[in-house]
Amino acid sequence: MAVRPSSSGANRSALARAAKGASFWCRIQANQGMATAEFAILLPAAIFLLIFGVGLAGLQLQQLGLTRQVGFLARAIEAGAGHSTVAQMAAKAGIKVTIIRSEIFDCVTGTKPANLAGMRIAQNARACALVPGE
Repeated sequence: MAVRPSSSGANRSALARAAKGASFWCRIQANQGMATAEFAILLPAAIFLLIFGVGLAGLQLQQLGLTRQVGFLARAIEAGAGHSTVAQMAAKAGIKVTIIRSEIFDCVTGTKPANLAGMRIAQNARACALVPGE
């Protein structure tokens, strides 16, 4: 809309409206550019958090598996398997095991390495069982 500048009040208000409309569209286009920039920054961060969360869930599943395996080893001791037999079973599963005997319990502590985003993490689990014949 072409408006000629003149001294009449009607033309001045039309010119002001046209300038306001142009300013409005410039602001919308500038805001669209900012939204794109913010999205470009937030998208990699959101993807990183998603991958890290999936890695943590996998790490938790590995911890549950280790706890189950150490519990199985403790029950094997309670069933009468010797400490050397249990240590061999643990070595086959890739678990470093420590067996501590107290008065009436044999406690098995298993350690297994795990990875989370390139970091080595040692996972531990412990289970106790009654000493056979007690």
